[in-house]
Amino acid sequence: MLEQALKDKAPQTYLKLEAEGKLQAFLKKREGEIMESYYRAYGEVYYQILQENSDKDKTALALAMARTQKMNDAIATWAEFTDPEDS
Repeated sequence: MLEQALKDKAPQTYLKLEAEGKLQAFLKKREGEIMESYYRAYGEVYYQILQENSDKDKTALALAMARTQKMNDAIATWAEFTDPEDS
């Protein structure tokens, strides 16, 4: 998914990274940044959800919704790519 986003949104950067043999390292680093962002954001709402919901089903649903939303947010943020303007 990240590789395709990079290829579509920043083809010059993609080709440069690929030619230099740095593409996989770049993608792995970006994936780590996505996960770090997700865990930080989800952690911020996790205990709040637990405290606000006494019903197990509502808590489970709220946590699942928060996980999905925070992952989508992280992907949307970190999957943005642009080529440098001077390329």
